[in-house]
Amino acid sequence: MGRGEGRVVSRGKHIQLDFYYRGVRCRETLKLAPTARNMKYAQRLMSSILHEIAIGTFSYSKHFPQSRKALLFDDMRAATITVGEALERYLAGLKPSLEHSTWRDYTSAIKYHLKPNFGSQPVRELSTQQVREWIGGLTISAKRINNVMVPLRGMLADMHADGLILRNPMDRIRNLPVRSEAPDPFTPEERGAILAACQETQHPAVSGRESDVGGRADGPRRLGHDPQGLRPLDPRSGPHGRPQDHRHAGARIL
Repeated sequence: MGRGEGRVVSRGKHIQLDFYYRGVRCRETLKLAPTARNMKYAQRLMSSILHEIAIGTFSYSKHFPQSRKALLFDDMRAATITVGEALERYLAGLKPSLEHSTWRDYTSAIKYHLKPNFGSQPVRELSTQQVREWIGGLTISAKRINNVMVPLRGMLADMHADGLILRNPMDRIRNLPVRSEAPDPFTPEERGAILAACQETQHPAVSGRESDVGGRADGPRRLGHDPQGLRPLDPRSGPHGRPQDHRHAGARIL
């Protein structure tokens, strides 16, 4: 595709416009089903955009106000956009691809932590030192702090990649170390107390004393009990609870 050309293509359930503006390749999605009628509308829109670009009247934010590239091509807007606005835009763009629980966590982090502290500040004025001081004043766990920083990291990384900010203040801020609790096994005294309590119930299956049942896995059966339900067995039963055939082993059936 040449620099002065554009394409209208079907992308799944939507229509995508593909064109160049100021030397940057732009792809914008129209939330329209790719029907024949909608494709004709998209073609007319594409022609209008290319004409406006050619005569110098094209306004990205007019045609695509919710696009991140609208900020890239609107210098005044990019200079004044606040952290709160950028976070809301970032979250709206992610919502279709996020699990509901993840989207809810991001929303909570933005609403209760990020916007109250940085919401009204222009993104271009946010500094690494400010973020560090904010982290130092938090009283939540290290794991929660790391989770709260995820949408802030993502938003700033996107804006830096798009050229909307010259530096990313989060590049020099690492996640806090999270300590995992070591296993806490029972002490010998505790194990002894547990076994003693089990023995008082006289339940061979949990007492841990194989000698009570002959030291064999079939001990309960040797004591005349069913190992599944510990029910008394009929003394005439065989090894699997079925009646034994008491006919002489040497007898022949004629």
